[in-house]
Amino acid sequence: MGIKPGDKLLVMRDPVHPGLMVCSFGVMNEFLEEIKSRIMKAEQSEPYEAPEEK
Repeated sequence: MGIKPGDKLLVMRDPVHPGLMVCSFGVMNEFLEEIKSRIMKAEQSEPYEAPEEK
């Protein structure tokens, strides 16, 4: 998992289900950067128009 003694970790619980998530700050930062990148791409793309129903 790449976790070493002394690493700072985020420990979060699921708001609905019984469970925990543990990750390093670095991994969470990478995840958030990926989300940010996808949001920026979505903002720059043309809006989707659903085909008309017949």
